Amino acid sequence: ADAELLLARKEQEFTEALRLATGVMVDVLADAETVAPGESFNVTARVFFPEESPVEIKNIRLRAPGGWQVRDAATQTTGADTGPPTQHEVARRATQFHVTVPADARLTQPYWLRQPREGFLFKPMTDAPRGEPFAPALIHAEVELSVGDTPLLLTAPIEYRTLDPARGELRRELNVVPALSVAIDPSLVIVPTQARRQPQRVVVRLSNNSQGPLSGRVRLRMPPNAANYVWQAQPADAPFALQNKGERAAFTFDVSVAAPRAEGNGNRLRVADSFLLGAEAVTADGRKFDRTQRVIAYPHIQTHRLYTAAEAIVKVFDLKVATVRVGYVMGSGDEAPEAIRRMGLQATLLDENDLSIGDLSSRFDTIVVGVRASQTRPDFVANNGRLLDFVRRGGALIVQYQRPDYAERGLPPLPAKMQEPGGIARVTDESAPVRVLQPTHPAFNFPNKITNEDWQGWVQERNLYNFITFDPAYVTLLESHDANEPANNGGEVYLRLGRGHYVYTSYAWFRQLPAGVPGAYRLFANLLSLPKANQSNVPAKRRWRFRRVL
Repeated sequence: ADAELLLARKEQEFTEALRLATGVMVDVLADAETVAPGESFNVTARVFFPEESPVEIKNIRLRAPGGWQVRDAATQTTGADTGPPTQHEVARRATQFHVTVPADARLTQPYWLRQPREGFLFKPMTDAPRGEPFAPALIHAEVELSVGDTPLLLTAPIEYRTLDPARGELRRELNVVPALSVAIDPSLVIVPTQARRQPQRVVVRLSNNSQGPLSGRVRLRMPPNAANYVWQAQPADAPFALQNKGERAAFTFDVSVAAPRAEGNGNRLRVADSFLLGAEAVTADGRKFDRTQRVIAYPHIQTHRLYTAAEAIVKVFDLKVATVRVGYVMGSGDEAPEAIRRMGLQATLLDENDLSIGDLSSRFDTIVVGVRASQTRPDFVANNGRLLDFVRRGGALIVQYQRPDYAERGLPPLPAKMQEPGGIARVTDESAPVRVLQPTHPAFNFPNKITNEDWQGWVQERNLYNFITFDPAYVTLLESHDANEPANNGGEVYLRLGRGHYVYTSYAWFRQLPAGVPGAYRLFANLLSLPKANQSNVPAKRRWRFRRVL
């Protein structure tokens, strides 16, 4: 097998050497970058070589997957001037083909995504090109030549060519795409179990990828009315009409879920239920589309298209949050502001002017600092003192994980270290036990009573970049560590600073909140609610005596 592989590779090298020596170039261009199943497109295959080269063209043909129809349209010899973009390119021969894609053609996507994943693992496939990052081009041209008495067979993939004003000529492989792409937004819907629930608004977006107009109706595919849940969408469906390729449209639906009064449940929903809410479009001729196309496009690589089910995850669980005004200092980028909005609060993104001259205390109760802000937001570093003053005047500052420079620059209100010669402290096991060190603290009691269930279902990791050594005035709230590692209680620390609350929390909220982990939402809601956690709304047996540091 190894010898055959080496011989095949050597044969390819000889073929390429002969092509270069004779100056032959094969160029195969399609008139579209994408085509939908059942549609047709045109291909022009051109062969170039110098006049003095001893080359004779024997045949030009296309090789396509089974079921594809390829028809020769026209052939031109010397002097052929073809193909976009408009410019003078003289080929020795140009052959045109008309290609029709079958209605059941497989969509073009990375071969390792054809089958659903098993968790974070990809399923092996027998027809996959082992060891290759992507499958070869769908369709290619074969050109039979003779160089003197030596036969030469060259192959070239079909490409689409465009001109970019800045980058010049760009080439992309031909892709088979669905005639219609359907996407649902948001991809995660949180439904608290409170008695009074507002309908959840979702948007379904359609994109026409076909060569002609498409019309029909778009609707939500509701979860079954099971387990005492009743689902409703308003409207039930909506008509759509997209005339041109690339045209898009968006449709808004209001979704409500309720549990009927039965068995004395007081119209309450069960805790931590999860459902799938789908979206689909049905065309006038009866075709159904329910896949979302995601395009990965950069100038320096081939464009790749991925497909996922047009579904949103709906999480129903017990979630309460105090009515607080939240400001957010975005760091390197995370989805916490959207998670805060899912809780029913507004999250205002703070810019440099807000941090430097804004009246923070009159506008906000809680300010959250995003991940790695100390490295990506110089204005945060420069105005850290104003944020600590905001705390002293009664606000809550929730600082998510930062890199060690956060402590080295003296940004915490009291000294701390996040890195030692032995490295950093983190918990990589997402299921590692977590111990609550201050059970009566409001962070675990108001407005959500935290239990062991809230640490279940976490993803990827518990925390990262913890405080390792720190001033004893900090109150340690949680302890967690990986197996065979020492105790680690610097993952979440609290400080009563003036009239307010400072929290450094390195728990991986930036992973848990987008994943819809119920316990993470409940814990984070408690941190946001700290300014409202006074003695009147915390039961006496769970009251926490705040120790103030001025």
